[in-house]
Amino acid sequence: MQKTKLVLLTLGAWLFVAAGIFFYLSPEIGLTLLTEVLVFWIGVPFFTLAGLYAAKRLMIKKPAVILDSEGFVDQASAVGAGRVYWKEVESMFIFTYGGQRFLGVRLNETSGLEQRMSKRKAALLNLNRELTGAEASIHIPQTALSVKLESVLDDAKKRLQHIKRNT
Repeated sequence: MQKTKLVLLTLGAWLFVAAGIFFYLSPEIGLTLLTEVLVFWIGVPFFTLAGLYAAKRLMIKKPAVILDSEGFVDQASAVGAGRVYWKEVESMFIFTYGGQRFLGVRLNETSGLEQRMSKRKAALLNLNRELTGAEASIHIPQTALSVKLESVLDDAKKRLQHIKRNT
């Protein structure tokens, strides 16, 4: 992800956290119970995690996706899939959801990947797949990459084809 976008994401997240706390601590505003739950009990923790993640990405420089002969490592988001082996990959493609472009990875089956993940990450991975309807088990956002999705997709497809030819 570009440094400018990370800085803006970090600042935006902390602004939402500050606003949520302000609204919660200002009884004269008169929030309804539903609004209080949404803003303070859901919004503040969510944007705190988003802000911490973005700040961590600013401080710790690591590639979002690493391709190698065994497969790839997805570190593109807080719920990145981690290590994925080429033998688990059925196909890869680019898709758009909510105005954002993603590299989608469809797996032969997700059970192997899910066993290597925490239960929370596996649940988020499944929820993400259901919400987008993209039939991809893994979604890597363009905004997390310093190169074009097409470049990553081309390199990944070459490696995937090489593995499939040699097995």
